[in-house]
Amino acid sequence: MADRNELGHFKPGASGNAGGKPLSAKRLRDLLELDLNLYAEVLKKQALAGEPIALKLVIERLFPAPKASRDAVVIPGLFAAETFTDKAHAVMDAISRGEVTTEDGAAVLGGIAGVLRANEMDEFNRRLAALEGGPTKPASAEGSDLL
Repeated sequence: MADRNELGHFKPGASGNAGGKPLSAKRLRDLLELDLNLYAEVLKKQALAGEPIALKLVIERLFPAPKASRDAVVIPGLFAAETFTDKAHAVMDAISRGEVTTEDGAAVLGGIAGVLRANEMDEFNRRLAALEGGPTKPASAEGSDLL
C-alpha cells in the first residue's frame, strides 16, 4: 500500500497496474483455449439457426473487410502531366474509367497535394529570402531548419 495515500487512492505518478495485465488474464485465456472447438461448434449451430449475432461473427471472421492494397498504382499520363492540375486530372480520369479504385486515386491525390504544399512552402521561403535580401538556401534533409 506504499503507492496509495491515506484514502486508498494511488499517489501521483504511481500506476494502479505497474506490472501490466494481471496473471489471471493469462490463466483465463488458457482455460478458454481448451474449449475453442466447442465454442466454434456452438457458434456454428447458432449461425445455422439464423441467430443474427452469430451470423455476424461468422461472416466477419470468414470474410474480413478488405485492407488497402500495397500494389503500385499505375495512372496513365500522370508522369507526363506538367502541372499539378494536369496530374490531378489524370488521376480523376483514371478513376472515372475504372483503371484505379477511388481509394487508390484518393491516396495519389493526397500525395500530389502534399508535394504541392511542400513546393508552395519552398516558393514562399525563396520569395521571403529575396524580399529580406538574405541567401536562398534549400531546406535541410533532416528538417532541422523547420523547428
